[in-house]
Amino acid sequence: MARHPTTEAQALGLELNRRELNVLRRLLNRAEFKPLDVARLGLARLESAPGLGEKGLAHVLAWLAGHGHDLRPPVSTDARESERQDRINRRLEHAQHLLEQWGWQVKRPGRNNASRE
Repeated sequence: MARHPTTEAQALGLELNRRELNVLRRLLNRAEFKPLDVARLGLARLESAPGLGEKGLAHVLAWLAGHGHDLRPPVSTDARESERQDRINRRLEHAQHLLEQWGWQVKRPGRNNASRE
């Protein structure tokens, strides 16, 4: 009898749900597969898989990591800091836009430069 593809995942407490299994079966074009088969697809292919959303992708990646296949690219500290700074800048620009929309004039640089027209 054929072994179920998630037997090892169940032992680790990581089990793929039916939707994730079906997406991977379609990608691999077979009913049974091993984590190595999925890892060989690569991150880009999994990210573009129809029917595999953000949460599903995260779950598949965690399942793969539980089997020793880490597909996530290493994120450098500089990249994380850059992303954080970009997020802060977007929020500040949005806040400035809202203030200007309500009649406030925002001046940069310096403190206490907001004034109402």
